[in-house]
Amino acid sequence: MKKGSEFEILIEKLYKKLDPESIVKRNDKIIGHNSKIERNVVSLRIKITIS
Repeated sequence: MKKGSEFEILIEKLYKKLDPESIVKRNDKIIGHNSKIERNVVSLRIKITIS
């Protein structure tokens, strides 16, 4: 198992418990806006409604 994988799995489980409808992706690739460097991160996508 890669270094940090256990931590990523823990974060994924925590987010899923906080909001079961959220989308949690491990090893999601993002590119820095200024640096243009590609990174693998844990990303969280949730729907927010304001009433």
